Amino acid sequence: MSRTPSHGSAGIPISTYRLADRRLSLDELHRGGLLTSAPEMLRDFGFEWCHVHDQPNATELMLDAARALLHQAPVEREDLAGLFVYSGLPSAGPTSASDPISLFRYDLGRIRHELELDEVPVYRLSELGCCGLAATFNLAESVLRDSDRTCSIVLTGDCFGPDARREIMYNVMSDAASAILVHRSSDRNRFLASHEIVQSYYWDSPAHSDEILASYFPLAQRVIERALAKADTPMDRLRWIVPHNVSVRSWEILCGVLGFDPDRVWLSNIAKVGHTVSSDHVINLCDMQAEGAIEPGDRLLLFTFGFGASWSASVFEH
Repeated sequence: MSRTPSHGSAGIPISTYRLADRRLSLDELHRGGLLTSAPEMLRDFGFEWCHVHDQPNATELMLDAARALLHQAPVEREDLAGLFVYSGLPSAGPTSASDPISLFRYDLGRIRHELELDEVPVYRLSELGCCGLAATFNLAESVLRDSDRTCSIVLTGDCFGPDARREIMYNVMSDAASAILVHRSSDRNRFLASHEIVQSYYWDSPAHSDEILASYFPLAQRVIERALAKADTPMDRLRWIVPHNVSVRSWEILCGVLGFDPDRVWLSNIAKVGHTVSSDHVINLCDMQAEGAIEPGDRLLLFTFGFGASWSASVFEH
């Protein structure tokens, strides 16, 4: 099954992110019983550091990222077509002792209140795994295209909890949040095309982990090639692949399948940040821009895989 968003011309003029303050090395994670594999093996896969938040959800980090975004690019509330919020990790369910009214204590309401966005439509998505940013951006872009307003804000954030294990299928998971401004008239990081392949048979990730690993590379190749075709962008026209921060080894294999130079995949944040579920692309784009790695006119491909399961690729022009 595939889903193809319409082409659009919105761009991303400003984006920000926040990493959890507490940074732990692989050895510290191992001593705390938060890894499954040996630190040496994970280090061979490209990982070194993990960022751990002291709260079980990402609301504080998302608010910090949103405030930084609004400070850098002040927008009038009446210009916003919507606020779009995504977290890939489900909220904890009620316990037997829970007061039923506690189920209606919404973090989304807090975000809306503290950002003074009561008059702005809000949308919250979940359960799209690491593909959540791409899906949320596509929704924000679609709503903006049909609106008479000029911009939207997308927030993403995920926290596993301070005592949670930090390894999923040989990947080290950090806590982080991101914020992007989607603007109708921006010519920076302009969206060109995207493609997604959904295999909902894999909805029960623990039960299908071996099958997911077996299908990962062929479906990744297929979704990337189809996104590039829609954007009329041959592989050699890409300046960078902006990755989700899974193991360096997996990117070496995928580049071999694609015939793409692995030196043109931005891999430096895998050691420094690890994988953050839904914020990797914003973190990488912000750092690439800060380091002068991308120039106007560069074509960028953003790829990710999300449990659930879906493979997603989007093409942008910086």
